[in-house]
Amino acid sequence: MSMINSLVIITTAVNPPEGVFCLEMKNVTKRRIASKGAVLFWSALGVKKIVVADATGQFLFDNSEINMFEEIGVKLEQISYIQNNELGSGPVKGIHKQSII
Repeated sequence: MSMINSLVIITTAVNPPEGVFCLEMKNVTKRRIASKGAVLFWSALGVKKIVVADATGQFLFDNSEINMFEEIGVKLEQISYIQNNELGSGPVKGIHKQSII
């Protein structure tokens, strides 16, 4: 299967709020590196369209890094927003109260 015409959407939470339930990787730098690694992985597989959506108001790549991807034929777009933590918290069916991020 060719990856060239595929679109990959990568959701991230680079800088999550304090107190997120069940969050193992709390170091922002490690989270940023892991997220960038996902983009590098998919671009190395030949995906030409990648969207990174961060729910914590962060942008993963700066303009020079985006230009690097363009040089190898990868269209990289970023979406940055702040999620409503009140909507992502509360009882989940079958599971005790937890936060979703």
